[in-house]
Amino acid sequence: MTTTGSVGALIPAGPAIAAWGAGLLLIALGAGALTADTGDVGSRALGLALAVAGLGALAWGGISLVRGRLIMQRGVGAAALTALGALTAAFILDPVGNSVLSVAATALLLTAVAVWTSIAARRPSRPRRNAGILGIIVAAVLVAGITTPALAASEVARISADSGGTVTVPAPRGHGH
Repeated sequence: MTTTGSVGALIPAGPAIAAWGAGLLLIALGAGALTADTGDVGSRALGLALAVAGLGALAWGGISLVRGRLIMQRGVGAAALTALGALTAAFILDPVGNSVLSVAATALLLTAVAVWTSIAARRPSRPRRNAGILGIIVAAVLVAGITTPALAASEVARISADSGGTVTVPAPRGHGH
């Protein structure tokens, strides 16, 4: 039996909410790579992969919360590690355009999701109550505390601030226009 304030109450809320934080950051980092002035084809492909992984993380977190259990645990752990590899590659390709804080926060949240789902996948399946409201609030506050400053440090936030709050997408180069 889980209690509202116990660590057990954070499952599935903890990894699902951590996936939301990672998903938001992956989308921001992917958008930054897609809209970068100096982005080459490889950087843009990684940007698209990061954005798609972010959308997947948001969907997985939502579905897990709605169902009251972590779905596709083994696959999500592998997907989180794959997204971590793409994140690392994107940072190596453009260390100036990617905020260290944004990349580190995303890596932390992806690692948490991978570890948490890996542990949950090894436990025998038994019915579990949904996380209590206190567990959800604690998880949300922790993830927001990590995600918010990292989003503010992202390339998309910098571009938005530089352009007076409006993000503009540069036209593709090399088409003779």
